[in-house]
Amino acid sequence: MTLDQLLPYIAGPGGAIVVCVLVGWAVYRLLVHFAVPLMQGAVDRHLAQVDEMNQRHSDEHRQIIDALNNGSVCKFSEAAK
Repeated sequence: MTLDQLLPYIAGPGGAIVVCVLVGWAVYRLLVHFAVPLMQGAVDRHLAQVDEMNQRHSDEHRQIIDALNNGSVCKFSEAAK
């Protein structure tokens, strides 16, 4: 095959495939190097907030159980009388 015969394939479908592969590789690299670290930071912040909320809930739950075990009177039961 001569260069004159190969030129339409290189400029046509073969070139398009090479360009698609290069663009796909570039998008992959951008996602891996920029988007994933940004999302990882956001997910870590969200999980820290969830952990803090869970700890607060556990503390409040423990206070309620202690109050019930110590015989405290509920404010709402006094208001209903």
